[in-house]
Amino acid sequence: MDKPPSKGIVKTWHPEDGWGSIKVDGLAEECFAHSSCIAQSGNEFHGLVPGDHVMVTWHYAQQDNFSAIADLIEPYSPVRVFDTSFDYKTDTPAKTRPDPDKDSQRLRLDHELLWTKELRPGVSFAPSVSSARRNEYLIFTDVSEARHCYGSDTITSSYTTWVKPKALVNAIAGLDDDQRSRYLNPPYTIGSAMIWPLRKKDQPTMNTARGLRLSVADRMDLTLECIRRHYTGEPGSPLADVTNAYEDFFALFHGFKEFVDFFHFQDLMTPDYAEVLFYLPFDNFKRSGTPATTEEYVKYRERALEFIAARNRRMVEWVMEYHPEIEVRHSD
Repeated sequence: MDKPPSKGIVKTWHPEDGWGSIKVDGLAEECFAHSSCIAQSGNEFHGLVPGDHVMVTWHYAQQDNFSAIADLIEPYSPVRVFDTSFDYKTDTPAKTRPDPDKDSQRLRLDHELLWTKELRPGVSFAPSVSSARRNEYLIFTDVSEARHCYGSDTITSSYTTWVKPKALVNAIAGLDDDQRSRYLNPPYTIGSAMIWPLRKKDQPTMNTARGLRLSVADRMDLTLECIRRHYTGEPGSPLADVTNAYEDFFALFHGFKEFVDFFHFQDLMTPDYAEVLFYLPFDNFKRSGTPATTEEYVKYRERALEFIAARNRRMVEWVMEYHPEIEVRHSD
């Protein structure tokens, strides 16, 4: 059954094979596409990369397990929007356990936008969407031509799905209905997103270690304290093995202040960058990082939400200054 042209976004593209998939507006499944479908301008071939916006003329068919086949693909350039309220959980393929950090193409493009910038005069960091390999999220090629891979990670946690420690579970159980609505299963917005380096030979990664080690417990304030100690050489960081393994990533930044400013973490620091402003009283990593009482949980979540809002504002200011061509949507 033929359909009128629809807007779509390229989800995957494999230039070596000349095929990929496109998420088409109004179509539940991803549309199968082949390079022979792509419109040409004169002798110029329009290649595709994940994230490209396209107009697709398509029809339903059953071929090679795909239920929609593209007839014609024409690239177009819509106005880019940066929206701090957008929930990346809504931008994931329909499957059993969607993961915005892997599946949301919009999150990946927002990461590329925010973290492609100058570190200092003459030195830039430019992680970009990879079209070469299916399992690569963002790739940065340094001056020595070495390729570095980065993955997305949420840096604030509501602990909604955690089943231990028992004190945390009991703390969440003590929330009233209004608190549960405010704190549990929150939207995933850009203010709570971060990228970390990934290498098969260096395990665990920052993503994994900061989530599994209870002394950090997925908290960005405690993670930032570990990173601060890495730069200053202070002992006692429960993530020291990981920050040392990924020393090349942290060495991109000339000191802790440059790291903090680059990723918009200023609102977790004192004005002189000497101390982290912890969500809860800090005891030098002696206790679990998870809240132990309902009162602690409420205090933790309020501080985390304040941080996300403040980081959103900093991101908006940066995008408006350096990318005036982008439409910014933001409300406190």
